[in-house]
Amino acid sequence: MILYTVKNGVYYNLEDFKEDLSDLGENGFPNKIYINMTNRCSCSCTFCLRSLKEFNENNSLWFKEDPSVELVKELIKKDILVLSAGCSTGGLENVGLMSPGAEELAGENLKAVCKKLNIPPVLNFGPCLAIGRIEIVVSELAAALNVDIPQLPVALSAPQWLEEQALADGAFGLALGLPLHLALPPFITGGPLVTQVLTDGLKGITRTDLCVLDTEGKVLASTLKDIDDCEDSVRAFVDSPAESQVVRGYQFFKVFDDNQLEHILMAKGETDDTYMVGKIAAFQIQNLLVAYKERFDKDNFIKNLLLDNLLLVDIYNRAKKLHIDTEVRRVVFIIETDHEKDSNALDNVRNLLGNKSKDFVTAVDEKNIIIVKELELEDGHKELEKMANGYLTLLKDNGEEDALIAYGTVVHDIKEVSKSYKEAKLALDVGKIFFSERNVIAYSALGIGRLIYQLPIPLCKMFIREIFEGKSPDDFDEETLATINKFFENNLNVSETSRQLYIHRNTLVYRLDKLQKSTGLDLRVFEDAITFKIALMVVKYMKYMESMEY
Repeated sequence: MILYTVKNGVYYNLEDFKEDLSDLGENGFPNKIYINMTNRCSCSCTFCLRSLKEFNENNSLWFKEDPSVELVKELIKKDILVLSAGCSTGGLENVGLMSPGAEELAGENLKAVCKKLNIPPVLNFGPCLAIGRIEIVVSELAAALNVDIPQLPVALSAPQWLEEQALADGAFGLALGLPLHLALPPFITGGPLVTQVLTDGLKGITRTDLCVLDTEGKVLASTLKDIDDCEDSVRAFVDSPAESQVVRGYQFFKVFDDNQLEHILMAKGETDDTYMVGKIAAFQIQNLLVAYKERFDKDNFIKNLLLDNLLLVDIYNRAKKLHIDTEVRRVVFIIETDHEKDSNALDNVRNLLGNKSKDFVTAVDEKNIIIVKELELEDGHKELEKMANGYLTLLKDNGEEDALIAYGTVVHDIKEVSKSYKEAKLALDVGKIFFSERNVIAYSALGIGRLIYQLPIPLCKMFIREIFEGKSPDDFDEETLATINKFFENNLNVSETSRQLYIHRNTLVYRLDKLQKSTGLDLRVFEDAITFKIALMVVKYMKYMESMEY
């Protein structure tokens, strides 16, 4: 969200008006305030304000679900062809509604039309500024059908609130006589300046002075220039059982959040109209608190941080609002158990780990539990391994016998937490293939395994064919495979390997010679041994991927 105003044709951040009150309008705030909100806009237009200067960018207003996608799916299901323009187009394209095959999601009549014309049920109509093209379409349709535009079976919709552009599009649609659907704008929350603007705006509508205070009587936002000392009155009201009260010419109201008293709203006047205004304002503030809490919730922030769903500026802004240190050492642990998580799993893990305030326990899917751990300066690989094994012990004591734990590398800035998470996730996947005997695996210990994991399967098959000439290591008997693995474990040492296998040295040499004849690789030669080792790991990887496909 970007908040800005205009003075003498120049764009200003609202933060610029904090100190210089002379620049405010007659009503106490900038005469023109603009709010730019978007769910996915790339902000790459040449006229976009983000390209002109820096603005006060609060938290991104991400929707939990994309209203455009869900609405369009319902429309095409009802045999309605959809023309999309602007930011919403990106979401529709990403889910495949503009691609061949999307007609299968449409109703039978629209499906038949799409197949006949070889088109998808949703067509890209260009950027937001090209919305005027709709006039061309509806005019041609009206002329072809010999009807007026309002008689056409055409409707205009802005299914998600983006910016003031939505209002312009809506006015355009009404001017054409089209039925119109506009989504409601989301709640707007933010710092004291934004709160002040909203409070002043409410006064402009109701002509009632309002003041928001904390439970100690400290003023947070107010349209009142001179406020009498009211701390004692506020504290007395807080301690009283009443939810509203008239005190010395003011209406007092309590504002709750999850049954917890958070704020006091004070409205000037004793009339019934003042009471009604104050009641509405208190209800709206309560809704804002809910929206704010949901938006800036720590768990939600950590999830979006792990999944790289936040812009860089949003990361630091939200971390500041949530009182999360940005420049401390952290590492991400991923815990996987042998069953999918139920609703109580996270709470159980939090209880097991002590629920430390500086650490975060969350989940981004139903399979894994994630720990974002804050570290001390002296914590290194040894300490991380100890922590992981400690978590494993706690889980085993609570019935999680087959738990797996993986962790990434240490990062020093909050923006890099997602990197540690991706590393931990990779370590978990690679560990299952090449280190199946381990319950704890570190990204730093993956070695060549993480390179093999990224190879395409066709390349792996070609490599195995070239090395073993159409054969596979699976063709070797168990005795030969045991000998090879033990030989590698002992760093190609013939004497130590034969001792651990309880066989004569010559017997081991015989087995190695036999293997050399069948494969052309002498495991006593370092280069051949490396090739053979990689081949065994590649086969493991292919078998694992084949099992995952089924």
